[in-house]
Amino acid sequence: MAEVPPEAPRRPVAAMQRTLSSRRMLVLGGGQRSLSSLSNRPPQKSFRSMQRSYYASRVSTRKPMEVNDERKHSSLHWWHAIFLFSAASLVACLLQILLPPPYGMRMTSEEVAMGGIWPQGCEDGMEWCVCPRETICATDKVSLVLLALARSSVFFDYPLYMMMFLSKAHNINNIFRRTVLREWIDFADMHKIHSIFGVVIGIETMFHSFLHIIRWGINSDIDLLWNTSTGVTGSIAAGSTLFIVWPMVVPQLKERLRFEVRKGLHYLSWVWALALMWHAPSRIYFLIGIPALIYCVDFFFGFFIRNHHIEDVGFAIHSSASRQMAGSPRNRAHRGRSRVRLRPRSSGRT
Repeated sequence: MAEVPPEAPRRPVAAMQRTLSSRRMLVLGGGQRSLSSLSNRPPQKSFRSMQRSYYASRVSTRKPMEVNDERKHSSLHWWHAIFLFSAASLVACLLQILLPPPYGMRMTSEEVAMGGIWPQGCEDGMEWCVCPRETICATDKVSLVLLALARSSVFFDYPLYMMMFLSKAHNINNIFRRTVLREWIDFADMHKIHSIFGVVIGIETMFHSFLHIIRWGINSDIDLLWNTSTGVTGSIAAGSTLFIVWPMVVPQLKERLRFEVRKGLHYLSWVWALALMWHAPSRIYFLIGIPALIYCVDFFFGFFIRNHHIEDVGFAIHSSASRQMAGSPRNRAHRGRSRVRLRPRSSGRT
């Protein structure tokens, strides 16, 4: 039979009271303070209020969070693929110059003389040259090089012409942003694409026009600039390009011209598109006409359908942002309101 351990001796009541009184002493900062002294301290903040103060200070002082986006740091973008179409168009232009009809414009000296545009035929001892019509007749080596450079520049820009209109079809782009195409195409880059391609087209248009004028001047055909539809429409397109592109690009012009003026001049692109459509009897009707038509339909759809009149708009100014409240007043039957938070610029401007 197991032995029962003896009971522990009970401590006296006075000893227990002394032990409890000693436990009421706290060691703080190397010294001893009683609990009675702690009761005189000011009340401490709750954990929830301290947490809110901490996060408020972090939000007001921290820098904007950097999003680790692979597309942002990549040197290749989806719109670089458009230059592949430009390269294919450039190759098509060169083949058009080098191949005979019906695929190209290369003609023998006898064919040029029989055509009646240049009775002397090909010059500089060349066996073949290009002279399908009066405005692109190049019968010597210098004229042929100038013609090849001028046509190559505009053929390279044909896909860019199309993107200039499609990039500003905002309603269609917003629809595509809700589709699977956004996995490959960043529709938020459309304005950037419009700006980059606009600079390229502005340079190309001046280059293209200059080469044609030089070639016509060498051949004593400068009257083609005002006696033919190609010369007149080309002059209109080149002249409108000066007012469309450069006020949006050149810093000195951007500083001196108000945005409303530069935006108004930008609508000369409609004149520019019409001039190009009648510039040459080729496929340019489809290359420029279809994208321009899509842009016009999208523009008028947004102007008449997507514009809404908002009544009773009010602003409430806060310390870090401005909140806009739009909708029906509270005393009306419909009390729907929408709020938009507008953050000011970091520069401090209002």
